Amino acid sequence: YQMFNVTLSPKIHFVFNDTDITSVLNHHDGEIKFTGVMTIHNISRPITLVSKGHMEKGTLMCEGQMRVHLKDYGLKAPSILGLIRVNDEVAVHYNIVFINK
Repeated sequence: YQMFNVTLSPKIHFVFNDTDITSVLNHHDGEIKFTGVMTIHNISRPITLVSKGHMEKGTLMCEGQMRVHLKDYGLKAPSILGLIRVNDEVAVHYNIVFINK
């Protein structure tokens, strides 16, 4: 929590600019890739999210996981008592839901 300095940068943004959902449109499970830009701590980087997707009652449900390297976003890995360094990677689990209205 402190590592992300949420007081100065309270939000993490992902703006996607391309995806292909044809593999799941006919109610089949499939892999969906979202390419876009992730912004953490006011630093933006291009990324690709790889998700498992499926259609459920007209709603596209996607879930996945990605690894964020803290130094890529100007963040420093925390340490325990200043002696033991924690890994530079953070696992982020996400759900993306598209609702057909």
